[in-house]
Amino acid sequence: MTTVNSYIEEYPDYYCNLRYPPEYAVLLKGSWGAGKTWFIKRYCERLKTSNQKYLYVSLYGIPTFEEIEDAFFQQLHPILSSGRAEIEEKRVK
Repeated sequence: MTTVNSYIEEYPDYYCNLRYPPEYAVLLKGSWGAGKTWFIKRYCERLKTSNQKYLYVSLYGIPTFEEIEDAFFQQLHPILSSGRAEIEEKRVK
């Protein structure tokens, strides 16, 4: 049985199974309390159990694009984004 909002569950599967890596992200938009975080975290658990890689950043409280980039960088490079690496970078500069 297809529900009215079934595309919301189908689109992440489509996105994650694209033949080539997409050059865009997925934004889930809805009113406060609609279950966006619940839905995405549940979907990420599915990805984790099937050993698929993903990055997750909540935009809640992030005011700038640079901070969004930093959040992704921290996930991709946890050692480079550690406090010690930042101190070394400043020392080298």
